[in-house]
Amino acid sequence: MENLRIQIDVSPQKLAELEELMRLCGITTKKDLINNALTLLQWAVRQVRNGRTIASIDEKEGRYRELEMPILSAAAGERAESKLAAS
Repeated sequence: MENLRIQIDVSPQKLAELEELMRLCGITTKKDLINNALTLLQWAVRQVRNGRTIASIDEKEGRYRELEMPILSAAAGERAESKLAAS
């Protein structure tokens, strides 16, 4: 299978954010950054489609904060629409 090349346009600020993430995570290529981000997004979409909540837990304080992203809300909504159509 051949690799395909994609190109995206980002602002200088977003590029700096990507490069900072790469530095923080010890990632040396943008390809690795995108592959890791895609893996995380695929996992998150599967979770919300299964009715789960993606959250950050503060075990010390006994609190959690739900991750709110339009893409995850859309995936969760798609799950709900699929259930309605099936019934």
